[in-house]
Amino acid sequence: MSSTTIRRGRASAFTLIELLVVIAIIAILAAILFPVFAQARQAARGAASISNLKQLTLGVLMYEQDYDSQYPMFQSWQMDAPVSWGGPTNWTMWTFTTAPYLKNSQIFADPLYGPSSLPSWNQSVYPDYGYNYTTLSPTFVTTSPWQFQGTSEATILAPAATVMFTGRWDEKEAKGNCYYGPSTLVDVGNAEAPDCTTIPSECWTDWSPGGNNACVGLQQTEVAGWFTGGDSVRKSNNMNYSFVDGHAKFMQPGQGAAGSSWYLGIPNGTIKITNPSIYLWQVIPTGV
Repeated sequence: MSSTTIRRGRASAFTLIELLVVIAIIAILAAILFPVFAQARQAARGAASISNLKQLTLGVLMYEQDYDSQYPMFQSWQMDAPVSWGGPTNWTMWTFTTAPYLKNSQIFADPLYGPSSLPSWNQSVYPDYGYNYTTLSPTFVTTSPWQFQGTSEATILAPAATVMFTGRWDEKEAKGNCYYGPSTLVDVGNAEAPDCTTIPSECWTDWSPGGNNACVGLQQTEVAGWFTGGDSVRKSNNMNYSFVDGHAKFMQPGQGAAGSSWYLGIPNGTIKITNPSIYLWQVIPTGV
């Protein structure tokens, strides 16, 4: 007669040392992976930011095809403008005139810049991107109210090397609204060229620290654009740009100021255009 012997073993439990080793391994893996995840999120925001810039640029190009090859005005004051802004007339800017070609006001928000700290204000009024108005919509009347005009497409000599948009500070970086008084320029939605000394009637601040920016409460950081006329540093200390031909990319601030004497911290009023052939902010004289 055979018998079967059944052996019952005692289940082994983790010792304290083994548990601590597992926890240490998990902690090491987390320390390695979390920065990777953060970089992936930042890369995704950077891709969305460049996509927004490109879509804004294409919207402007569609606009100018419908309006006799004239780029949209930077800002204007007229009775049928959509926003009432103190003074005798209402106010509009490029975000409103290009809106029918974009269909989404959230495109004016830069994912790299975060949500507005002033939710009661529409993103179309305070965009995170600025328009190269000194080239594409210069002033022709510099008394109150300031008047702008759209530049003709034919005057752009190098579309692939002329800035249209870049990231800029918005009201979250300032202490209150920045403006020049009733029926005068509201200092929003504009991208400033490195050199303003030669075009003081058209340009509001150069790339020296703070420049002559009307918003005296602007935070003194690169993200706020304190050293670059309000044009802000974004991903990996680079600035995001789109160009008149429709392409967009990230560039170092020094590359954005190519053809000028700019350097970080240059004294106010001393920036000059040194090589117009590589200057990315083609200047159109007033009245053109």
